[in-house]
Amino acid sequence: MEEMNVFEYSEEEFLNAIRKRDVISLRKIFEEANIVDIAETLNSIDDIDEYIFIFKTIPSEYTSEVFAYLDSSSQEDIVNKINSDQLEKILVNLYNDDIADFIQELPANLTNRILKACDKEKRDKVNQLLSYKEDSAGSIMTTEYIVLRENDTMDMALDRIKKNAQKAETLSYLFVTDDKRT
Repeated sequence: MEEMNVFEYSEEEFLNAIRKRDVISLRKIFEEANIVDIAETLNSIDDIDEYIFIFKTIPSEYTSEVFAYLDSSSQEDIVNKINSDQLEKILVNLYNDDIADFIQELPANLTNRILKACDKEKRDKVNQLLSYKEDSAGSIMTTEYIVLRENDTMDMALDRIKKNAQKAETLSYLFVTDDKRT
């Protein structure tokens, strides 16, 4: 029987990799460790330059997810320190409701900077979420879900799921609608 290789996250190894600027080890940690564990460790770091190093060297597909789990002061520090291109790369990979939650706590100048870094479609969806009262169903919903048509065959439904899976926040629920979107 083949033995399974299980990655064991070590906060100490992660912090040492940051201090040593060991990009190879950091990428391995980001690829294999639990994103929440990484975010908790990052929240304990006081040196903003260590954050910036990570957000400049680790692919945004990983850092975006971690960013969503950071505390708001860490998120704000990062937004203040990175350039517009780096910010855009993070936002592209964040879900709209995570962006809306994050920017509700920011000063207006940072909110504007973040919205400008989003493409028009994402900006419109984030603004839609921001228009709802805080803690209402509308403010906590996601806009990234998969819709199937009531007349879809199984093959059509599976194709639609495969095509849109990367964009959807959850695959646990699939919505089936008619021509009137009911």
